[in-house]
Amino acid sequence: MKYRLALFLDRFKIRVKLLIVILPPILLGYIALVCCVTTLMFNNIKSIITVQTEQNISEKLSRFDGYLENLDHATDSLMYGYTMQNDLITEQSALPEDKYNALNLQVQNSVHAYLTQNNMALNELNIKNVYIQNTYGEIFVTDALRNTNAERVTQFFKGISPAAQKLHGKVYLFFQSSNLYFIRTVYQNDLYKVSTIESEKPIGALAIQMDIRFVSDLLENNGVNGTIDYVLADNNGNVVYNGSQLTLTQCRQILKTQSVRTGSQLYRAILLDSRFSSYHLIGIIDETALYGDCYRIFTVIIFISIASVILMVAFVIFASNTISARFQRLIQIMDRTNSFDDCATIDVGSNDEFKEFANGYNRMVSRVRNLSDTIHKKELAVKNSEIKAIRAQINPHFLYNTLDCISSLAGMGKIKETQQTITALSTLLRNTVKGNEMIQVKEEINFVNQYLYIERIRYKNRISFLVDVSDTIMDFYMPKLVLQPIIENAIIHGMANMLSDGFVAVLGREEGGLIIFEIRDNGSGIPDSVISALRRAAKIDTVSDFGTQKGVGLINLQRRIQIIYGEKYVLNLSRLPNGGTSVQIKFPKCKN
Repeated sequence: MKYRLALFLDRFKIRVKLLIVILPPILLGYIALVCCVTTLMFNNIKSIITVQTEQNISEKLSRFDGYLENLDHATDSLMYGYTMQNDLITEQSALPEDKYNALNLQVQNSVHAYLTQNNMALNELNIKNVYIQNTYGEIFVTDALRNTNAERVTQFFKGISPAAQKLHGKVYLFFQSSNLYFIRTVYQNDLYKVSTIESEKPIGALAIQMDIRFVSDLLENNGVNGTIDYVLADNNGNVVYNGSQLTLTQCRQILKTQSVRTGSQLYRAILLDSRFSSYHLIGIIDETALYGDCYRIFTVIIFISIASVILMVAFVIFASNTISARFQRLIQIMDRTNSFDDCATIDVGSNDEFKEFANGYNRMVSRVRNLSDTIHKKELAVKNSEIKAIRAQINPHFLYNTLDCISSLAGMGKIKETQQTITALSTLLRNTVKGNEMIQVKEEINFVNQYLYIERIRYKNRISFLVDVSDTIMDFYMPKLVLQPIIENAIIHGMANMLSDGFVAVLGREEGGLIIFEIRDNGSGIPDSVISALRRAAKIDTVSDFGTQKGVGLINLQRRIQIIYGEKYVLNLSRLPNGGTSVQIKFPKCKN
């Protein structure tokens, strides 16, 4: 695995390697930490808010149940007292009017005595009316707010009695026409035995008509940031009181599904059962608003985390770029190093591993410089030896051809021409043997003219010569005895069989930073084998290989030029379209 990872990383530069190795672990670790911490914190906050919300709803139910409990205790005292027990078994229709009125007044006073405390009126307790029915189905009507039609009340008791009697005296809540009724069936108190009626049979009933607004008063102050609304419903799912923003249809739906969504708002229901009735108090929680602060905090944390990740990535990239830049600087210095002088050394101001690397590199440069100087001196000695060896090969060849010319002149009895030719030859040999390897162009042209004098004597009118060299290049330097071997090769190999009209031209010009010489003839043309041999000779590395090649004069000349100027400077040979040969040679301009 390590080997494969190393192979994978070897494809990239140091900067990318640092990013690959450092960035992913840091980012993954940081993101995992942020996600865990944020999730835990968010869930804890959400749990705390949820618990507080449920407590708030429970407190509201306790207030509702407390109200009913107080009313239950009050009605216990009212309905199971000795006086009310006697009143319930008294048949009102059998009483004279004065006693009837006295009985109703007594009932009213009892109601006010037990149901009002601290001198509060019934209407302040949101009680509209109190209806009491005796054993004979007759109604006691209190006038706390207004009188009510007795027949309607009788029908009301008749309708609710079956359901109320099933609870055997316990509280029964009934909702009708925006009114909530507190209903109890009254049984005989065994302590008094006011009648012979069996204890299992009711002796009367109590109905307290309450304004539904009392529920709103009990449930006001609806929780955290106004995010809790309340709904009161019975066992059948009928909504008695709706204090929420939901419609009745939505309230029925949330009773079944425990949640409902309206637009962008999500509502959840918490249902609690009342202890004193079959009613349910439903807390409608607007979760979107309730947890809004949590979501905002979570969003802020996410943004901070993203910003932190961006800063972290930027820092890692900056660090990797800094390290990579220092490597790039070292590489650039190395790339610009053309010679191992003081400019090739690296100066690092830091005290880290880069300084150690630079010091090691500087020591290597110093060793290479010393080694290069030694090798350079040896190469100069080798080149000088090669040049001298090549010149030693050129001079005997030229001497042989010239002596052959003099021999021909002497054979023809031309004493004066022979003397002049010998004088020209001695001048050439003296200048060839003595002096520097590099001479000015004008000196080389003087050598060419001396040589052409000898050739004119030898060939008379068979060959014409032209020397056309620009005056602008006369003061530049070039290797000695470069043009003569080419001219000699053109005469011997190109025109040996021509009886007349031979022509050799020596042309010289400058072009950019180069000096260009071209020797042209109208001879038979150079063979392809010689051109191929010359191209192969451009790759020969030692002087000892020259003797194995054809055209030894041109080959030696080419090797000599390559030793001085480099491998790219070679003789360019080509055949002319109308017959003859062109030999072109280029030198870089040199003033010394």
